[in-house]
Amino acid sequence: DGAKSYMRNHNVPQAMQRRVQRWYDYAWSRYVYYTLGRMNGGGDINSLGLLPDKLKTELALHVNLETLKKVTIFQECEPEFLHDLVLKMRAFIFTPGDLICRKGEIAREMFIIADGLLEVISDSGEVLTQMSAGDFFGEIGILNLDGGVNRYI
Repeated sequence: DGAKSYMRNHNVPQAMQRRVQRWYDYAWSRYVYYTLGRMNGGGDINSLGLLPDKLKTELALHVNLETLKKVTIFQECEPEFLHDLVLKMRAFIFTPGDLICRKGEIAREMFIIADGLLEVISDSGEVLTQMSAGDFFGEIGILNLDGGVNRYI
């Protein structure tokens, strides 16, 4: 309601209002991408206020563990490690046409696709590959190297 009021008060064109409404509808229906790293925002379990740590952990496990288990690099990990990892995850929603990252940017997070389809597109606009649920990219970004690491794809 706040977004609708804001858009009306600022005379936002109807086409843009529909795009914003579709995004909110989609966002409420599910979280699509998870990121591990230093990116801010999204559905961070730690944003749930004063919940006790044990309850936060149980909630995070319920919401994120199945997604994490789909990721090949985490399938052989100890349960304790996965429990710690789910508390670091944040959910982000990207809609069709959104740019997630660019070649050459400093990588500071790893992305895990929970649902949907992602296309890796070259500078010339050619689709290089498609990724779906359980796929991941940007793992180099969580190594926390001094100065960061540039994305190479």
